[in-house]
Amino acid sequence: MPTGTGAPAPPLFDGAPDHPRLHWLDHPALRSTELRLAPDLAVIVGTRIPGRQTRHSSTA
Repeated sequence: MPTGTGAPAPPLFDGAPDHPRLHWLDHPALRSTELRLAPDLAVIVGTRIPGRQTRHSSTA
């Protein structure tokens, strides 16, 4: 749904911004996208960006 500013509107859940989905779609250490599998089903897939780490990264 376009916002008129050229940027897409944020994904919604029950009429409000879907913050968990936005977390993964906008994560600074990932390139991710949402794949629609059915009208009511989607999955987010992503890959790490080499060299980018966040404070949540583990050092195992």
